[in-house]
Amino acid sequence: MKKINILVITGLVFMLFKSNIQAGKNEILQRDIPLSCFVVHCEPTTATDSMFTSLQELVILADNHNVKLTIDLTPQWASMILDNTSYFGMMNDWQQNGHEIACHHHAYWFNWGSGSRATWDGYTNTSPDSLLENHALYYLGDMNAFMDTLNSLPGTRTSGCLGGTGHPNDEIDWPPELLYSTVGQAYEEAVSQPYQIDCNGYTVYEISHVFLYREAFAVDSLKTLYLQTSGDSVFNVITHVNNYESLPAPVELWFEFLWLQENSGESRKTVTEIMEEFLVPSSPTDVEIEIIENNAVLSWSAVETSIYEIPIEIDDYIIYYCNSTDSTFSPLGITTDTTFIHNNVCDLNDQMFYRITAEKQN
Repeated sequence: MKKINILVITGLVFMLFKSNIQAGKNEILQRDIPLSCFVVHCEPTTATDSMFTSLQELVILADNHNVKLTIDLTPQWASMILDNTSYFGMMNDWQQNGHEIACHHHAYWFNWGSGSRATWDGYTNTSPDSLLENHALYYLGDMNAFMDTLNSLPGTRTSGCLGGTGHPNDEIDWPPELLYSTVGQAYEEAVSQPYQIDCNGYTVYEISHVFLYREAFAVDSLKTLYLQTSGDSVFNVITHVNNYESLPAPVELWFEFLWLQENSGESRKTVTEIMEEFLVPSSPTDVEIEIIENNAVLSWSAVETSIYEIPIEIDDYIIYYCNSTDSTFSPLGITTDTTFIHNNVCDLNDQMFYRITAEKQN
């Protein structure tokens, strides 16, 4: 499991029985433009060779404009890719080049509620016996089977658009290994910061997105909104492969616009990359050090938010130390508490420097 280590959070120094506390602070990277994300949905009814060719063309277009895609695959697409060594090789190359392979689920209750059974992907944690009418005929498996198929692809699945928030009965479909969610289609949902939701008892962080081909507005409207968006927000756009195949111009115009704003691609990230940046823990505060006998007792206030003031849960704190300003910090210990004792450190040292880091897994 990948861990996000936040270094240079707090430095402490003591000399014998006198302590001089020097506190550092994590800082938000200042930007003139927002981080942007582009999500591509691969629908369960469009897993065909021609659609894969269109996806390939979309990836090439993205690479030419330094756009990192988050490619949300349904099991139907994953199965098609797994059955074709050429497709699998391309997916591996795309993942190695920085694109994210994520999950897309057309949930049972939401899709039946909208009157369109044909868009249900066949996977649900609802018991087949509890499905309506003869719908069990279309049942392909539970969400463990769903994830087994997706996890056979290159990379690690950490995000997805699963539709579990669209109907309360579908919340049980949320896989525990998925940490991040995307949702939405409306114009006002283009801009957001990660926020915390509960999916089937699991803490999940979510950002919203806008559907590029929505008829209520044109690409020019999104350009205007983007230019009005602050650098501490996320501008997230979604499309489907079949939209691009039918009419590539909106995607081409959007990518060209992003390129003109900043051509290095540093502001264009995948869903998981954006979440990891926004969920960096803030610095410990109220840091104190006390010398008791020959021991250094370090204490600090619990970290409860990210540097963007998003509520998070810290897994542990790591303490580093070194005995001079020109030395490299070495790990000293790890704790889930907000205190740590360096035993007998005063016996052989005239001074010692400490660094405390907050750690949040994934």
